[in-house]
Amino acid sequence: MATSRWIVHRLVEESRVNMNKFCPGSIAIKTPMPETVECSRCHGEVEIWTDEIKTVCPNCKSTVFKDRLPSCVDWCKFAEKCVGADVLKRLKGEVEGSDGEEPA
Repeated sequence: MATSRWIVHRLVEESRVNMNKFCPGSIAIKTPMPETVECSRCHGEVEIWTDEIKTVCPNCKSTVFKDRLPSCVDWCKFAEKCVGADVLKRLKGEVEGSDGEEPA
């Protein structure tokens, strides 16, 4: 957890320097990091990236969803231009493969 905090701190500092180059709200989207969530079925730890909304538990193979908090992609009129159409659709869960896997 300390490593993740250090990375976030570093990214925030970089965004202050480069604020005129990109939206600081998109840092987590453009620089995904792993997180750990608990599987609701087997209660095992599951790794999910910050740019994913769901993944598959490696233990029981059930689909695990991450709590999705509102972000700038929900309201910003430049969201598609900022993060790209494919990423925007995946973040909103509008495409197959939004679990980080390639669509079949």
